[in-house]
Amino acid sequence: MAKDPAFLFYSQDFITGTLAMPFDERGKYITLLCYQHQSGRMSEETISFLIGSFSDILKMKFKRDEKGLFYNERLEIEIEKRNKFIESRINNGKLGGRPKENKKPLGKPLGKPLGYPKNNLIENENIIENIIEYLNSKTGKKFKSNTKPTIKHINARLSEGFTIEHFKKVINIKVSKWLNDPKMCDYLRPETLFGTKFESYLNENETNKNNNNGKPEGLGEIESLKDAIERFQKESIQS
Repeated sequence: MAKDPAFLFYSQDFITGTLAMPFDERGKYITLLCYQHQSGRMSEETISFLIGSFSDILKMKFKRDEKGLFYNERLEIEIEKRNKFIESRINNGKLGGRPKENKKPLGKPLGKPLGYPKNNLIENENIIENIIEYLNSKTGKKFKSNTKPTIKHINARLSEGFTIEHFKKVINIKVSKWLNDPKMCDYLRPETLFGTKFESYLNENETNKNNNNGKPEGLGEIESLKDAIERFQKESIQS
């Protein structure tokens, strides 16, 4: 069964329960609820990666299980209620339900390539296009966002709970390491960056930006000044 793309949001309860929270904390709260809904309970490391600081007022909205993972109890209750409701509709359908209407297709089919998820099709298309545009801007390459392998790899990572910011971080990390390496620059491509090693790439660190033929930034200026002083001293001795 595909991942449920939605959960019931009670606006009155939310307003009442967050009146004492600053606006930025409310935004973080919504982010964590959405991530929990899609990916399950969260470690403190994951929370810090998603929203930065995890304040005491925000921690009050979550409980911690025996594994140390944080979760919002009300959200899990609503998820369970919705799952039971969906299951009941499926069972009713198996027993007969409403007869399906035999509708004839109107016009030409959309012709979407295989590999597109059934849910949030337009949203995923926009995310994939955004990621590939970012990759091209960082590498100077011209990858397309509508090729089947690219769609397959990005959708696989999205289904695992990774976000567009995770993709951009992987691109930044590998560009800093591979772009100027003749042997590795060809691997700055979707099937390599967004494949099964995606998570390990995400946990790497960017290399230090170097100038002056591999010397740390500023060192070249120091050495140039040193050479100038030595040349001045030699000229003074000769004169």
